[in-house]
Amino acid sequence: MDLNIPVAFGFPAGHTSINTPLILGANYTLNVADSICTLELS
Repeated sequence: MDLNIPVAFGFPAGHTSINTPLILGANYTLNVADSICTLELS
């Protein structure tokens, strides 16, 4: 079943050496291109 939900793998958030915090409840824009993926706080 296709849920039409954006998914990004390998994003450095959580318990990793590069720990990028995400603000819960905030709105983000996920931009996906052939060689780069960005997540911006809206």
